[in-house]
Amino acid sequence: MRERVIHQTGLWAAISALAAALLLAVALAPQAGAQTGTPPPVPHWFWGISYDSLNGATIEAVADDGTVIQGATISGGQWQLQEVHANHGNAKLRITSGSDIRETRSIQLQSGKQTRIQLSEFTLVEPDEPEAAETIEAQVRARLADDGRVEFGARRVGGEDVLPDNRFLLTSVVEGRITPQERIAHGRWLLSSPIDLGDGYVIKIMARVAPDGRIEFGFYLDGVDAAKSQYDSGAAEPMFLPDRRYFPGTLESLGRNGRDVNRWLSSTPPVNIPPAP
Repeated sequence: MRERVIHQTGLWAAISALAAALLLAVALAPQAGAQTGTPPPVPHWFWGISYDSLNGATIEAVADDGTVIQGATISGGQWQLQEVHANHGNAKLRITSGSDIRETRSIQLQSGKQTRIQLSEFTLVEPDEPEAAETIEAQVRARLADDGRVEFGARRVGGEDVLPDNRFLLTSVVEGRITPQERIAHGRWLLSSPIDLGDGYVIKIMARVAPDGRIEFGFYLDGVDAAKSQYDSGAAEPMFLPDRRYFPGTLESLGRNGRDVNRWLSSTPPVNIPPAP
């Protein structure tokens, strides 16, 4: 404890000596100005002790416009910033320690002034919450085409249908003839080619023949969804499936009612789609 008091007393002595030198410089300023021009303004000096818990952290004087005026590293529980000139108007002090940032209030800068800043004057800065990405509402569109294949498209709510190049389920359901091999193949999810819904929203349609024989569909987002193989194995669940996501009837029964052909159906309710990553 005695060593600490002596150490701090030494720092006070150094501060006093520097203050005396600064005052002398101010007193001689007119004479020096006559000989060599106007001397530079005397800076505002900031300093602190008893910052042992923040040794190694960076401390900076930051002007109100965000300009870093001067920086230093806290060492031995001490720091000082000697070149903070008053022409910056106001400044706050900022300590950066790992991911933690502490700041003081904004302080008016005054030439030749000495200011000791207590650790208690710093407040921990809470990080800004990331803004949630704006989403759009989209629907899967599906119909039974003339050739017996199920066709898929998509649209933004209130927008037009967009049909991708690859948009048909592989098996034709004409007369409902589905072999066991086809049923096994269609237990896997199939993906359409990309569909650009505008404004950076790009999706794919995913579809499969579910275990109960119905055609199930939803949206797939590259870079957001898991790998399709995880969905095929059951290791993960698709992320963007609407509640009503099945084509009416089973694969074998499609096409028996002529009213089902060429009639576009929409998934409901709409799915909230984030922008492409």
